[in-house]
Amino acid sequence: MTLPQDTRIVTHEAYEAHRQKYADLYGPHGWLLFVACDAGQELAHRVRDEYYRSLEEAYREAGNDAKIVEIPLMAGITNKFEGDGRDGTCPRIPHHVGGADAYVFQNVMDKRRGSKSVNDNLMQLGQMIATLKAHGAAKVTAIVPYFPYSRQDKPSYMKREAALVRAVADYLVESKVDQVASYHPHTTGIVGIFPFDKPFRYISGLDLFVNAFSRFKGDQQAISFCTDAGGIKENIHLADALGIDFGLAAKHRPKQKTTKALGIVADMTNKKRAIVIDDEAATFGSCFDVAKHLAEDYGIEEIYVGVSHMRVEQSALPKLVDVHEKYNVKEIHTTDSVPPIEELYQLPFVKVHSLARMWATVINRLHYDMSVSKLFYDPERNHREKG
Repeated sequence: MTLPQDTRIVTHEAYEAHRQKYADLYGPHGWLLFVACDAGQELAHRVRDEYYRSLEEAYREAGNDAKIVEIPLMAGITNKFEGDGRDGTCPRIPHHVGGADAYVFQNVMDKRRGSKSVNDNLMQLGQMIATLKAHGAAKVTAIVPYFPYSRQDKPSYMKREAALVRAVADYLVESKVDQVASYHPHTTGIVGIFPFDKPFRYISGLDLFVNAFSRFKGDQQAISFCTDAGGIKENIHLADALGIDFGLAAKHRPKQKTTKALGIVADMTNKKRAIVIDDEAATFGSCFDVAKHLAEDYGIEEIYVGVSHMRVEQSALPKLVDVHEKYNVKEIHTTDSVPPIEELYQLPFVKVHSLARMWATVINRLHYDMSVSKLFYDPERNHREKG
């Protein structure tokens, strides 16, 4: 009996030839594979394009010809039971994934029209991870730009609630994820929720703020603020990187989706410019209150806002316009970690920074077991700059 070519026993020589043919895809944990959940397809394609550009640049800088093997990308593979989805969804992998170092993309939070809910997207992410592991993927990393339920790291004061971020972490771990990478979560404490052998990779948003506001380095008339006490450490690091003073805008949240600024804790002598940073904005209420307070009560002439996750819907856009037209906000910088609604791009004072190049670099370093933190914090470089 003669077997078809692709069913014959694999010799060591055949395996080595296969490895050589796809050498640029192999790392310590297997061959590189991108997998997109439904809400992660756009991100996956952009990251893969940036990965190629980065490789081409690296080859060119080294004086070599680019030898880039196409990274396999599986997308649109979440099938619905019974055709209508009422019985759930089931990812179905179209080809062999044994030995893959797989990166699963999912924008869990997506505010655009027609998008699925956070819970639907989260369920699909776990399904995709479990399916990959069930079919032999050597390692699976979840790329989750906005980590869901990160603000629920502890119950509200005197409320009968659970710390639901732990439930999300447990769900992903039980789905057999090997590691999770996320951009600027609400609290660094999430790192401690995941077990040591299933690490959570916390990608800092500080670099974006430092780069966006680098023009203010050493400006003694500038000061940086965080919108609440939870962001004070990050604000101190930002001020330190820019060589400017820092302050705290204390606030109180009497109920969901409302804020009330209580006061400014800072030396405002001779200050004309202010930077206001926040990890996320659902209604833009905190940033609005702080900017208004700085403009009206302290005479700040220029205000610049940085928000890592802009979760606003159309109903919140008038606040962004008002804070620009009435309270001296010159620029608002944010990212596409939460895919922005289309109307946000139409505001000329809003700059949406793509994270695709950053994710491509992070994945590249994870794939080859290289340091990720060094991308964002180099002790030797910082020491030289301070020296």
